[in-house]
Amino acid sequence: MYLLIFWIVISILRISDAGEICCEDIGCFSNTGSFSHLPTPDCVGDHDIYFRYFNRENKKSPETFRYQNLPKDFNPNLETVVISHGWLGDTNAWWVFDETEALLEHKEMNIIAMDWRTNADNFYYPKAAANTRTAGAYLAKVIDHLVEQNNVTYQSVWCIGFSLGTHVCGHAGMRTKQKIARVTAIDPAGPYFGNYDLIAGVNPTSAEFVDVIHSDGDGIFYAAGSLTRRGHMDFYPNGGRNQPGCFTYDKNRKNCIYSKLCNDPDDPKRKDDDWWLTMMGCSHHRSLKFFIESIKTPECFVSHQICTNVRKFPSSCEECMNGTSPCAIMGYHAQKSNLKSGIFYLKTNPSKPYCIPFGPSL
Repeated sequence: MYLLIFWIVISILRISDAGEICCEDIGCFSNTGSFSHLPTPDCVGDHDIYFRYFNRENKKSPETFRYQNLPKDFNPNLETVVISHGWLGDTNAWWVFDETEALLEHKEMNIIAMDWRTNADNFYYPKAAANTRTAGAYLAKVIDHLVEQNNVTYQSVWCIGFSLGTHVCGHAGMRTKQKIARVTAIDPAGPYFGNYDLIAGVNPTSAEFVDVIHSDGDGIFYAAGSLTRRGHMDFYPNGGRNQPGCFTYDKNRKNCIYSKLCNDPDDPKRKDDDWWLTMMGCSHHRSLKFFIESIKTPECFVSHQICTNVRKFPSSCEECMNGTSPCAIMGYHAQKSNLKSGIFYLKTNPSKPYCIPFGPSL
């Protein structure tokens, strides 16, 4: 009964929001065709979105800037990585700083964290999902500006998104004047994307290379991600569903003690491991931890199984070794994979370190 009422309310909101909206500098958006399941997005402008710039000198105290006011120490000769948060998120999230620190320890680069909280902080999730289109269009404008006015090349731009932020990266990559080098989608948001036209979110046309990590494609209560393939290389650690070590993984809950074994085992006092995340978002956020760990451990998160059915792991998989080397590497080093396209399965540990080393061949 309550579910029926919920969908009636959603339908009313959806009908009342039908139409088209035109936004200054980024174009017009309608909820027809591939976007007919979404409400009309909100416009975004220079007052809605800001950025935080990280490099090796200021990684603890990033500089905040708006659109055209690029920090003076920005180096156009370095790789530029854009980070995009998800629903109800912002650039103060724990993982933004952890990911940034790991990236800068590994390699000197420009890191720009995009804060689109004004359009992501909508408790009516379908509206926030729709807003990935306008936020992505705005990011595309910023990337084009970096190229045209600051001597950045499209081939040096990499967008890393989490959850709804993956679709922001996806839309940005589809709207830049030339394709950017790479989009990494860390557990792309599934609701309102998973079973719809791929063009509604991140997809293989979003960059020259699109790699995806799926970690919450199914769950006891709900799934924040989806099992839908969205990139050139899609990785499904532990099957891409409920992750080992998370509350939702133990379906019988026989070994579960609230706030102890139920909790994500590592860093139990951190904000990302509080009780609500343990209950509802542990598997979703686990993908972030996989990615961050992958930066530091290039010999890890390797797959030697290529698969044909995302709902049949590992029975639909077969060995894809190249001599003694694995066929694919999940995370930061994905572009070093022997294969550049496919569905890949691998296992991880239930707690830190998550990686299961493959061997010295890498």
